[in-house]
Amino acid sequence: MFSAIREEYRVHGRLVRHTGFWTILVYRFGVWSQRRRLPMFRWALGKVYGLCSFVVSVISGVHLDRAAKIGKRFRILHAGGIYISNRVEIGDDVTVMHHVTVGSDPLGRAPIIRDGVFIGPGACVVGHVEVGTGSRIGPNAVVIQDVPENTIVMAPPPTQMPNLSPSIDVVKKNRDHLTGDRG
Repeated sequence: MFSAIREEYRVHGRLVRHTGFWTILVYRFGVWSQRRRLPMFRWALGKVYGLCSFVVSVISGVHLDRAAKIGKRFRILHAGGIYISNRVEIGDDVTVMHHVTVGSDPLGRAPIIRDGVFIGPGACVVGHVEVGTGSRIGPNAVVIQDVPENTIVMAPPPTQMPNLSPSIDVVKKNRDHLTGDRG
C-alpha cells in the first residue's frame, strides 16, 4: 500500500495539498482496509474509511468509492464535480479532469477505461462501454459507445442560434415604462 501511495504522491506533483492526491489516498486506504483478515479490525478500519471518504468528498468534490477498481497512477488533474461509479474498472495511468462522470447505466453496467486514457473536463462516460488504451475524451463529450484504442472523442461543435434577445431600444423602453421615466 505504501509504495502505491508514494507513486500517487509523485503523480500528483509531490504536493500534499493536492485534493486529488487526498482522494486517491483515501481510496487506496479503503481498498487496503477491505483486505484485512480480522473482521473486527476490518470493521473499525471501514468506519475510519467512511469518515475520511465523506470529508475528502466534501472538500474535494470527488466521489470515488473503494469498490471501484482503479489502476496505478490514477491522476485527478483538477478536483471538483467528479463522480466515478463504484462498479467502474479503470486501468493504469488514467487522468481525469473536473466535472467528469464515469457512471453506470440503469441496469448497473459500468464502463471499462483502459490504460493511458485522458478524460477532459465535463465529459460523461456512461453505461456498458469500453474506452480503449491511449484514447482521449475531449471536453463535454458524452461517451455511450465503445471507443477504439488511440482515438480522440470530441463533443459536437456548438450550434449558433440567432439573437433571440430583444433589441436594446426595446429593453430601454420597457425599463423606462416600469420606472415611470419619460425622458
